[in-house]
Amino acid sequence: MKYTDDIKQEAKQLYLQRYKVPEIAKKLGIHSKRIIYYWAAQECWTDLVQSETAESALSRRLIVLSGRENKSERELNEMDRLVGQLAKLQKHKPTAAITDEPTTAATEGKTKSKKKGKPVKNDISGITLEDIEDKF
Repeated sequence: MKYTDDIKQEAKQLYLQRYKVPEIAKKLGIHSKRIIYYWAAQECWTDLVQSETAESALSRRLIVLSGRENKSERELNEMDRLVGQLAKLQKHKPTAAITDEPTTAATEGKTKSKKKGKPVKNDISGITLEDIEDKF
């Protein structure tokens, strides 16, 4: 069956929006999913798809699923799992950048305790010019 350029272009747009191939076929009324895979391979659609973070991929998929009417049990289950994964990602996200210097008023009066480490060998930073003149 020959498909028009409009259908092919619409399939490409949906593919770039990261719809799954079976979803594209169903939405456009294409009977064979194989033709969409063929178009994607021939025109390198996968090269056009931008990489994204896990959080943005989960959010995007959740948006796609939430926009559907009459969701199936499988889609509801997938939405539930997506929400759980997003919650886990948010929980493990770093909350603030750590700095070496304190910036709050409560910590301004406190001094940092220095740990004693190994003494540096041949350290001459404590020797002054007068010490050298006295010795020689």
